[in-house]
Amino acid sequence: VTEPKKVEVSLDKTDLSCYQRNDGEIKAKVKGGTQGLSCPYYLEISDDTGTYCVNENQAFKFTGLAAGGYKVKAVDDKGCKATSNINLDQPPPMEVSIDSIHHVECFNGQDGFIKFTTEGGTPPYQYDWNNPNLKGDSNVLKNLTADTYNVHIRDRNACSKFVYQEIREPERRKIENLSSVTTIDTAERKK
Repeated sequence: VTEPKKVEVSLDKTDLSCYQRNDGEIKAKVKGGTQGLSCPYYLEISDDTGTYCVNENQAFKFTGLAAGGYKVKAVDDKGCKATSNINLDQPPPMEVSIDSIHHVECFNGQDGFIKFTTEGGTPPYQYDWNNPNLKGDSNVLKNLTADTYNVHIRDRNACSKFVYQEIREPERRKIENLSSVTTIDTAERKK
């Protein structure tokens, strides 16, 4: 009598694309042991209540997973078990900080400035500004008028963050008391 090969489960993973996106995947393959007729192997994952029927060397995907550790268990027809552990990682959260802001100095001026830093996620970053006249590839905006500027920042995995920043200007200065200005007729002065 030959002893059946030991049940083995091998795992491969796809980490989360964005922080807390819960799109991780674990691919499991089972081999060895004694295969059943109606269901060659049963497969379970630690956070799931379901049991799945798989064939030998069939890649079975667990999808929609959060970051963290998982235990995958395979059981053959005789109840022999194999387990394997794997950890799904995620990129750090995307954070945006304003480095400097320069508000418009004079009423109706165009000397405003915004500079910010983006960290986390998966670089490189793309910047899409709410104004079509602004370049979408920079974290610095110059020559701004008073307004609220919105930017949609996306990383390589399409993770995104929105930032809103207002550029202000001083109030328009009023010249008062124009009625008290005296006009001098230069022709009368020559007499």
